[in-house]
Amino acid sequence: MPKYKKYRKKRREEYKEEMEKISDIKQDMYSSSIKSLLIGAGFFVVSLLLNGNLIPIPVEEGNYLDIILIIVKSILIIGFFGFTMVGLANNLELRGSPASIREVIIITSIALIQSVRSGAVFGISLLGIVIFCVYLWLLQPKVQTV
Repeated sequence: MPKYKKYRKKRREEYKEEMEKISDIKQDMYSSSIKSLLIGAGFFVVSLLLNGNLIPIPVEEGNYLDIILIIVKSILIIGFFGFTMVGLANNLELRGSPASIREVIIITSIALIQSVRSGAVFGISLLGIVIFCVYLWLLQPKVQTV
């Protein structure tokens, strides 16, 4: 009879250790999603400052600096979209529900509204967001099967 009690106690301890590991992993995932959302917010603020011309940078059209500025503005918008999407999706996954198409459309709209003032920034940002969404869509089935 002592073997049975010892086995049950050992099994209970193993279960507690396993639950603590899962709790630690979930805490790390939650803090990672918060960090991603904060980085996305940083990209959003800097993008609004540059794309809204709150910080005017005088450059001549067709100049190398103009092209670099368009690329930087587009990268900021794509960075906002990427980090916000990953952070939100991880947070929703921790709660037990996947990101719906509604959240994707809202984040995409916010990202593209930032670039309305410039057609080149809008085009590059739209292309980057579409490539990012296709990448996530193609990556999803591979992650689920592993």
